[in-house]
Amino acid sequence: MPQDTDHVNDFLGKNRLKSESISEKVKYLNLLTPALDYARRGWPVIPLWWVTEDGRCACGNPECGNPGKHPLGKLVLHGVHDATTDQAIIREWWTQYPEANIGVATGQASGLVVLDIDPRNGGDIKKLPGNLPLTPTVATGGGGQHYYLRHPGDSVKNAGGLAGYAGVDFKADGGCVVAPPSNHNSGRQYSWDYRPETTPLSSIPDWLLRLIQTPPAQQSQAQALTDGQPILDGQRNLTLTSLAGTMRRRGFGEAAIRAALEVENRARCQPPLDDAEVARIARSVMRYRPNAPTPVLVPAPVKDPIPELPAQVIGGVAGRYAETYSQYLECCKSFLFFSYLTILGNLISGTITLKTELRPQPRLYTVLLGESADDRKSTAISKTISLFRQTIQPDQFNLIYGVGSGEGLAKALGKTEEMSRAILVQDELKTLVQKCKIEASILLPAVNTLFEENFFRSVTLKRSIDLNDAHLSLLAASTLDTYKNMFTPQFLDIGFINRLFIVIGNSERKYAIPAVIPETVKAGLTADIGATLKFVDGLAGSCGGLYEMPLTSAASDIFEAWYLGQERSPSAKRLDTYGHRLMVLLAINEHLDVVTPEIADQTVALLNYELAARRYADPIDADNAGAKIEETIRRLLTNGPLRKRDLEKRGHKHRVGVWLWNQAVKNLLAEKDLSYNPQEKIYWLNVN
Repeated sequence: MPQDTDHVNDFLGKNRLKSESISEKVKYLNLLTPALDYARRGWPVIPLWWVTEDGRCACGNPECGNPGKHPLGKLVLHGVHDATTDQAIIREWWTQYPEANIGVATGQASGLVVLDIDPRNGGDIKKLPGNLPLTPTVATGGGGQHYYLRHPGDSVKNAGGLAGYAGVDFKADGGCVVAPPSNHNSGRQYSWDYRPETTPLSSIPDWLLRLIQTPPAQQSQAQALTDGQPILDGQRNLTLTSLAGTMRRRGFGEAAIRAALEVENRARCQPPLDDAEVARIARSVMRYRPNAPTPVLVPAPVKDPIPELPAQVIGGVAGRYAETYSQYLECCKSFLFFSYLTILGNLISGTITLKTELRPQPRLYTVLLGESADDRKSTAISKTISLFRQTIQPDQFNLIYGVGSGEGLAKALGKTEEMSRAILVQDELKTLVQKCKIEASILLPAVNTLFEENFFRSVTLKRSIDLNDAHLSLLAASTLDTYKNMFTPQFLDIGFINRLFIVIGNSERKYAIPAVIPETVKAGLTADIGATLKFVDGLAGSCGGLYEMPLTSAASDIFEAWYLGQERSPSAKRLDTYGHRLMVLLAINEHLDVVTPEIADQTVALLNYELAARRYADPIDADNAGAKIEETIRRLLTNGPLRKRDLEKRGHKHRVGVWLWNQAVKNLLAEKDLSYNPQEKIYWLNVN
């Protein structure tokens, strides 16, 4: 790399990516957001040089042998040892060089090790002596893969040409990998095949751990197995035993192993071993069980990756409330935090918006989801409402604890021309859903329309509903199992589910008899509510009624990068709508009159969380019981293989009935959607 700073700066000036087109803008704007996201996961990052449009490394060295893959030395003088999770430093790095590729440090600092398969150098996953578990996986720009695995805890060294396998490297302590969406000199980008948000890190399989720990002398024998070199005296027994072990792990019998060893012995051993010794080697490895014929095999069931609300967003007045009440009650912070934001958003709707032609309102349709009925969802809702009731006048705090029809909703909201606000509170979301299913009911269209609009009109021969300037919010709860199975196609077709912001949480048993929260503590929290509403009134008063909150240019860039780079899938629909609302709400939560980069970061983190939560809790769209069970089984196996008893337990076989469950499994096996290993009693999903 050039040492002359002026020369480097001149090169950068000529080769810095321009942002005139959307595609080029996404190229670099979308790098800061994932860099910050990796840091939030505890993965230290560093900036790397990038690849310019002509395929050269931006370091300026025309003979660079590692384009786009080595540290940007001006910023990280000590290379990977300068990797950090400090958000301010990371923001400063990518502000200076927004095109910089992202390097993630491997080893004990990040808790990561990465298996690197490079087909350009002969790497082939099929040649490895074992199967890899489902784990976060990257498609590299060069056509290979990076398999992210959990660090075992003890010191693990980097290894190139792992155990003699060409094109297979292992990044561990002191190592670094290029992370998505960095660019590659092939013209492609690194991308996630299995994202860390939805796929948990797997442990290093035993067979791979053995390879990593293989001494160099033995690795040379393994190399001899693959490159056809002569096997010399003193190395013959060890080399043939290694070959025999590899064949046995792949399921070969004694006769096939012996025949292969005899061929290798005669062709390569100098001098060849006796036939009796070769037969002994083949016989000796038969005491080991072959690997199960499973494409992906894990030693233990994979724990469901329940998405967790990013800890860094739980701040401001809502965060203080959540932190305080979670010390006295068994409610999880995420339930308390979003119950607070939902109520606050309704109270300020109509007085504050984002400075955009869309004029979004900070109203939320929030649903708290828990694994069971004991997750204190209803407690979080009721306690939050109780706190606000101590501050807000009854005529300003309109709560609807259940509604049976569109007419009932209209009556609760009021038919006047004046602005009316209301929060529809449902301890059981299923109750509302059942009311919406009633034939000829207009409740579903009304609730659906009022998510984005403030008016709803329905006129028939017998009745009419005319709502104007109505501001409706939803605060509801449900168990995960009920949520996944309560909806019919009409809810999916109308887009109701994508109007919901779901928050998944688990509560822990901590207090048999919760202590009384001191009145002085509650007084401080009610004072927060009063101060926040006064702050909003001041903003609204300063502009004559509706305050349009601006964004800083940096905040706008952060959100734009997320927006332009977000995936197009059913689960991602209306996430941008929630982004507009959350930016305003999170800023007010911090008593800010402008959306700062920090608020934009928090918003993007919440939107990424919501995408993962929607995938996890995605309702089953099936019209009959058998189809629902089949879909449940598919989704349970999406995260990796499961033992028979674990699959049946997680799929609630005892609830659905033995016959229905067994029939669903039989159907999936017949359609080749599912495979089963009877020896290990493990099911896995076939990926076409």
